[in-house]
Amino acid sequence: MSLAEDYNRIIGNAWDGVPRADKRTLTLEHGEQYAVEYWRRHFETATVPWNSVKKTSGNRNSWVRNRQLKINVSDGWEDLNHLFSHYVGRRLGYKPHGSQHIELERDGALLIREKYLPITVALPVVEPKPKRPRRRQETIEDWAERIGCDLDDEYYREYGELYVYPPSQLNNAKMDPFWDDHVAYGRHQARELLAEYERLLTQGAHS
Repeated sequence: MSLAEDYNRIIGNAWDGVPRADKRTLTLEHGEQYAVEYWRRHFETATVPWNSVKKTSGNRNSWVRNRQLKINVSDGWEDLNHLFSHYVGRRLGYKPHGSQHIELERDGALLIREKYLPITVALPVVEPKPKRPRRRQETIEDWAERIGCDLDDEYYREYGELYVYPPSQLNNAKMDPFWDDHVAYGRHQARELLAEYERLLTQGAHS
């Protein structure tokens, strides 16, 4: 039997019967506890080669870099154990996927099954918050048209001026707060004028 076949058989047996969902119960706190215990089992020291722990995600692997232990929680227990056994094996001088490394990874899987899975599987499931769809900001042209304002941008390119004229309902000196000055210097200020006109229209509709 080849070494690769040995690896698949031994590691497969180590995780046999563990549902995929249970393997995904890894947390940063328990992943760190596992890493500390696993390290101390193989090195005669209480000191670990990292001084901080960081949660990572996406395609970033769990590993120790620049004295920081990075744990990709979303990849789950099996992935953490596989990668951390490689890290420990490298520090011990073991050949990747060699017989000594296989024993390391198997022992890590058994440690997780016996000590950490019973804890993390029992934790309440936290449903991720649904992401709000990003709202596209309405253009000032669309905004002006929607509330019945006239928008004159003839001098915008040359002077940065936009003229915002009121909707017909507000087109008088009494109702229009900008009666003597409809110029906006830039699109941000034009939005302020449009917002005030819309507020007045809404206020009038409810009065």
